[in-house]
Parts: sequence; C-alpha cells; structure tokens
Amino acid sequence: MRLRMFIVIVLLAVVLGGVFGWKLFSNHMRDQSIANMQAPPVTVAAVPAEVAEWESTLRVTGEVIAIQGVSVSGEVAGIVRDIRFQSGDRVEAGDPLVALDTAEDRARLEGLRADARLARATRERKRELRDRELGSQAELDEARARAAQTAAAVVAQEELIAKKIIRAPFAGRLGIREVDLGEYLSPGTGLAMLQRLDEVYVDFNVPQERIAALSPGQSVEVRVAGYSDTFKGTVEALDPALDTATRTVRVRARVANEDERLRPGMYGNVELSVGPPEEFLTIRQTAIAYNTYGDSVWVVVPKDGDGEDGLTAERRTVKTGRTRGDQVQILDGIEAGDRVVVSGNHKLRPNATVKVDNKALPSDAADPENVENY
Repeated sequence: MRLRMFIVIVLLAVVLGGVFGWKLFSNHMRDQSIANMQAPPVTVAAVPAEVAEWESTLRVTGEVIAIQGVSVSGEVAGIVRDIRFQSGDRVEAGDPLVALDTAEDRARLEGLRADARLARATRERKRELRDRELGSQAELDEARARAAQTAAAVVAQEELIAKKIIRAPFAGRLGIREVDLGEYLSPGTGLAMLQRLDEVYVDFNVPQERIAALSPGQSVEVRVAGYSDTFKGTVEALDPALDTATRTVRVRARVANEDERLRPGMYGNVELSVGPPEEFLTIRQTAIAYNTYGDSVWVVVPKDGDGEDGLTAERRTVKTGRTRGDQVQILDGIEAGDRVVVSGNHKLRPNATVKVDNKALPSDAADPENVENY
C-alpha cells in the first residue's frame, strides 16, 4: 500500500515537473524571439543643413502715431447754430466746422462801434481846442485814451465773434461728430477728432546694443496685419536717453500713407537694415525641439553601413540664432551637410532605425506671406 502511494507521488512529481519545465522553456523561447525581433523603421523627412546669406536686419514691433492729431474744440462758450461737416470728412486748414450763436455778440459790437465813433469825434474836438490853446493837454490825453480803449473793445468783440466760428486747425481727416444743433458748448468741449494721415509716425524700441547701427534717414519697412504689402519710410529721430527699465531707446520713423490705410493706434512689424549681408548655417524651424534645458535636432547618420537601408537618428543639442520666415539660424551643434530631420521627428527615439522619404517637405520660405516671426 505504501509502495503504491510512493509510486503515485513520484509519477505526479515527474508529470508536474515536465509541465513546469516545458512552460519555462516556452517562455524563454518567446522572450528570445521578441528580443531578436527588429522594430520597423520610422519614416521621416530629412534635408541637409545649408549655408545661406542673410541680410543683417533688425525686426521689432512699432506703433502707428498721427503726425498731427487733436480733438477740435472751441475757445469760447455758445449755442451751436450751424454744423458744417459730417463724420469722416476730409477738411483743409481753416475750413469752418461749427458756428455758434452770435446775435447778442453782434448787438454788443454795434454798441461798441458807436462808442468808438463818439470817442474819435471827442478826441478830434479836444485836439482842435488844444491847437487853439482853448483846452488843456490833460483833456486831450484823456480823449485819446478813451478813443484807444473803445477801438480796442471793438477789436476784442470782433475777435470774440470770429472765435464762434470753429475752424479746422490743419488739413486732415475728421472722426465721429460729437456735437448736435442747439447744444451748449463750454470752452474746450470736443467736436470731433482731427488726424493728419497722409503721413504717420511709427515709434518702436531698439536694444542698446543696436543703437550704433541706427541713424536719421535710414530706410524702414513696416508690415501691418491685414495688408499684404509693405509701407516704406525713414528714421526721423532717436530719443537722446534710454529707458532705464528696458535698456532700449525709442526710435521714430516717418512713413508715407497717401491712401490713409495706416491709422493711429495700429501695431506693425518694423524692419530695417543694420549692416552688410552675413552667411549663416540654416535649417527649417520644424526641425527644432525647443526645451528649457536646451534646443535639439535629430540628425540622420549611417548605422550599419553607408546605404539608405542602414540609417539611424542621433539627437544633437544646438544653439539657435535669429529666425527668418520658416528658417532659423544654427550657431553651433551641427555642420553644413548634416541631414537634419524636418518632419516626423516627434516619432523618433535614440538609435531608432529610420527611413527617409522627402515627398512632402515643410515650408522653407525666407519670407512667407502672412507669417509674422518678429
């Protein structure tokens, strides 16, 4: 009985050991097969880094400012009796815009003119009497003073009436009308904005290290969102002192604006040449992986040989410079001719096998339309 039990136990142990051993062997063979299996190559687009000639330009953001701009207002108070402009009108210097009521002022003017005539007549009589030595010099002096006072009062009243015709101080484009008939205007109440727009200023700030390259008369180009063309102008002046907070100097350019498309308050991208052309190693911006600990690119290099079937990707840290359209300068990290991955780089891992397919490349335009990279 005991012998039979022992034999059963031994047979069970042999069977279980065989099953367990076969399981271990199967797992080992599976793991070895997976380890020896190669991942399919990653398809990327890659092009050589090239040396390109760049104009030495400065690109900054500027603000459009009117050469002349005021809120037109009157110097004296009065009731609006006539409005002689519409919102948006173009006016010339001296054009009448608003007339205030002058009925009372004109009545007073007639009284002052009568006083002036009487004072002149009195002065002439006093002079005749003095010439015949029938009057005193004091009486003649008093009559002359009275005549001068009344004449001055007439002139002052005429000036007051003239000021009740509010005129455009310079030629330009009027804004929205802000006055109505019958309205009482206090001195300084605005009627409408008036802007001179045939030319405009564009103000922008430049870092102190670029000041030496700027001078009045230098050509500038301005691009504004919404317009495909550029606006040309020249540097007019530089502030004599820097902003101590930003260490920049404010620069003012005068820009032609005959069609009045540029309006005060607009922002634009200002570009100006600050030196002769320079040569830089450039690649497409899509190749750069920007990180706080350093920018990098993937470079395609031979893995097992020189053929296209043995390529891998190698990550390299680079130092970038300025951008121009879709291009970026590379100051250090790669050399001209290195094949840089410009598309598909997000799929790469170290030592990954790659396949290059350049059927669809990202843009490499130096100045693409409607792209702002300032």
